[in-house]
Amino acid sequence: CSSDLAARELGLPAGDKVPWRWVAVWRRLKKWLRAHAPEACSTLRLPVDDDNWTALQDFVGGEVVSPLVAGLWQVCDGQDVPMDVGLAEDLGMRAASKDAAWWNGLFGGYAVYDHDISMVFLPLSAALTLTRILRQSIGMLRTEHPAKIAFACSFNYSKIFLVDVRDGSVAAWTRRPSPLLEPAAPASGAADDGLLRWVEEYTRRLEQQIYTVSPLRPEKAPSTSGISLFPSGEAVSRGCSRGVEVVGSCIYMPEHPQG
Repeated sequence: CSSDLAARELGLPAGDKVPWRWVAVWRRLKKWLRAHAPEACSTLRLPVDDDNWTALQDFVGGEVVSPLVAGLWQVCDGQDVPMDVGLAEDLGMRAASKDAAWWNGLFGGYAVYDHDISMVFLPLSAALTLTRILRQSIGMLRTEHPAKIAFACSFNYSKIFLVDVRDGSVAAWTRRPSPLLEPAAPASGAADDGLLRWVEEYTRRLEQQIYTVSPLRPEKAPSTSGISLFPSGEAVSRGCSRGVEVVGSCIYMPEHPQG
C-alpha cells in the first residue's frame, strides 16, 4: 500500500509504528531537501534508537509521550551539524570551527544585524541535555513546564523551540522572564498534533516557495546559503522610488529585543 511504500522510502523497518501523517510529511520534506537543499539533507540522521526513548520517558517522569510528538524522531534522529563550542561537547555534537557551515539548520534561519540564526533539529539525546541545562538556569521552565523539551535550536543557542510531549504544543523561548514562552503553533481541535501541524505547515511553505534557499548573510554569498525564513513570492512588499524597486519582507524574532 502507499503507506508501506512511503515508509520504505524513508528507510523505516517493516511494521514500524510511525503515525502515517509523520511518514507523509517526512517524505515530502526529504523530497524537497534533496531537490533544493542537498547539503542540509545530508546532515539528517537515522531514526532514534530504543535507549533514547527510555531516556525520554524517564526525563518527563514517566509521562505518556504523545505518538504525534514521538513521530518526529522516529523517522530521523535530528541533524549531524556543528554547534557553537560552548555546549557542543555537552550535547554530544561536533564543535564548530571558525568557518563551520552554520547555515544548514533544517528549520531555516535568518541574519539581522549581528544576530545569526539557523535552526537545527536536535537529536533526541541532545534535546534532553539542552532541556536539562535550561531547567538548571530557568526555574519557571522546570516548575511550570515539566513536560516541555527543546527540539530545535540555533547553532549558537540564541533561539530555541520547545514541544510539550503530552499535548504537542510548540513554543518559542523569548529569553525574557515574562512571557517566558510564546506559542509557535495555534491550538486546534486535536489535542496533541501541534508539533505535527507545525512541521506540516513549514513543509507546505517550502513547497510553495514562501521559504526558499538563499544566502542568510548576502554579503558572504554563496557560502551561507540555507533555508531563509524571510518570506518570498507573494508574501513580500514592493515599492519603487526614483526608478529603483525595493522588495522586502519581515520576520518576527521572539528571542530578540527588537522582536
